[in-house]
Amino acid sequence: MTRKITIVLSLCVMAVLSMTAISSAANSFTFNETYKQNNNCVVIWGIPFCDNNGEGGKFTVTGKISLNGIDITKFNKDTSFIIAAGGFSFEALLGDDWLYTPGKTSFSVPYRSRLEESDKLIIYITIKLKWTSKLLTVTVTGLTPDFIYPIIADYYVGDATHGIANSTIGYVELGDLYAGFYVNYSGKVTTKNIKKKDGKDYTTSSVTVKGKGTETSEDFREGEPEPETASVQY
Repeated sequence: MTRKITIVLSLCVMAVLSMTAISSAANSFTFNETYKQNNNCVVIWGIPFCDNNGEGGKFTVTGKISLNGIDITKFNKDTSFIIAAGGFSFEALLGDDWLYTPGKTSFSVPYRSRLEESDKLIIYITIKLKWTSKLLTVTVTGLTPDFIYPIIADYYVGDATHGIANSTIGYVELGDLYAGFYVNYSGKVTTKNIKKKDGKDYTTSSVTVKGKGTETSEDFREGEPEPETASVQY
């Protein structure tokens, strides 16, 4: 009888631990980023100098955040969404999605603007959200650096070839929801010098970085600069 009770208690403990693990695993934050310095950068005394079109990158940030304790029926067109990772931050309103109405459980907006040099209209950031009463799923893709800052890869571009391992911070906010993360990232910068027919030395440099967050109770919003915002151009 004692053995049966012990087994039952053990199973109960395992079930509780399993539920706790599932709950804690629900909150995740990851990013992938690439950044390149093109070969129209001339090297003078070992230092690369590039024109404004010489650099560019892209990134994807994903997250899954528990909505336990959050009343999603309060979401409306004025509810703000903020996402930050490293040097990147951006704020949107659910009303930016002209298809969004209170009670809907998704949001999707491609933000567009025109390049100064060519007047070309580009999509520089796309934000997609979907949620249930229990979970928020976030996917953000962006092009840098014309309208939004890179996450971290631009910090390393132009360095001599080496591996990367460091950490930064990130957070997600939607209405009353806030989740902060310490984000460990790793990757590589690859830089090559090229001698062209004009006899000048040029350089190309590329950075690839991946990051994965660990949730923290620390609030990173205090003292942070205001996130980027934009009006929607359809």
